[in-house]
Amino acid sequence: MLRSLFAAVCLLTLVMPAYAQLQIPRLNSIFPCGGKQGTTVDTVIAGGELTDATGLYFSHPGITAKPAGPGKFKVAIAKDVPLGPYDVRVITPLGLSNFRAFVVGDVPEVQEKEPNNEPSQAQRVSLPVVINGRMDGGTDVDFYVFAAKKGQRIVIDCWALPDLWPACGVAISQPSQFIRSSDVAAN
Repeated sequence: MLRSLFAAVCLLTLVMPAYAQLQIPRLNSIFPCGGKQGTTVDTVIAGGELTDATGLYFSHPGITAKPAGPGKFKVAIAKDVPLGPYDVRVITPLGLSNFRAFVVGDVPEVQEKEPNNEPSQAQRVSLPVVINGRMDGGTDVDFYVFAAKKGQRIVIDCWALPDLWPACGVAISQPSQFIRSSDVAAN
């Protein structure tokens, strides 16, 4: 009897369907995460299961991408694409990845250039501008310098992933006149 029961359990084990987790492409980031209308942007993607990526899919037909090497794409943004955020997904043999935001703007954009971790290494930028930077370590600090006039209103908007708390500071002429702002609002 015990032998028959053991045989039945073994048979059921062989007959039951086997379940396996398929690999799923995961887009963690695209850098830079946006561009100006009417321009072409060199981008780099990062994530999991993206090594065989063949393209990028955007939620607006006026934004297209061509492969430019492993994990790299040239993204063309048509002049008539409305301003704002759009979804971008990676196309792989395993299917489409999750989406990330890709923001289309109307002002010039520059990428952070290292080294710029000390005030003496500050990267010079001209206003108006969108600066695309990234964390290059646990406590990465980046410095930029720009010309401004007394009384001029300047808006600095710092975006980051939800698990990072961006902080922004402004020194007016001398470091002793340093103004710091930190966005720590919970989502």
